[in-house]
Amino acid sequence: MRVYTSGSSGTPYGTSSYPDFVDFGDRITSFDNLAAYTAFAPMNLGRGGDTERVQGAVVTSNFFELLKLRPAQGRFFIPGDDTALGNSPVAVLSHDLWERDFGGSPDAVGGPITINGSAFTVIGVAPRRFRGLDLTDAPALWR
Repeated sequence: MRVYTSGSSGTPYGTSSYPDFVDFGDRITSFDNLAAYTAFAPMNLGRGGDTERVQGAVVTSNFFELLKLRPAQGRFFIPGDDTALGNSPVAVLSHDLWERDFGGSPDAVGGPITINGSAFTVIGVAPRRFRGLDLTDAPALWR
C-alpha cells in the first residue's frame, strides 16, 4: 500500500515531505511498518576514474526490511544508516549494476563509490530479480 499527500488544490497522488513521513509513522496505527522512498533520482555514479549517470532511489533504512527482502551479498540498511550526522554514507547496488560494473565480485561490498561527488561505501547487493517499486525504470542503486 502507498500513502500519498494530497490537498484540495493539489494532485491526488502528491509527494510527501520527510516531516510528513515521520508524522505518518507516529500517527498511523493501521500498519506494522512504514518506509519512504524517492524513485527516479538521477545520480552520477563514480568508480575509479569512470563516472556514469544512473537512476537511483533514496530510501529510509527500513525500506528493504519492510519488503522482506534478503541481500544477494552483504547487508541492507540498518537504523541510523539514513541519518546524516555521524555516519558514513552507504549504498546498496542493484544486482544488474553489481554484475555489469563490478563483475559480480563479492569484493564490491565494503568498497568505495562516489555518488554525485560524495564518497559512499557499498554495503550490499539487492536480490537478482528485485527492480524496485516502480515498473518503468529500475534503480541501479539505493542510498
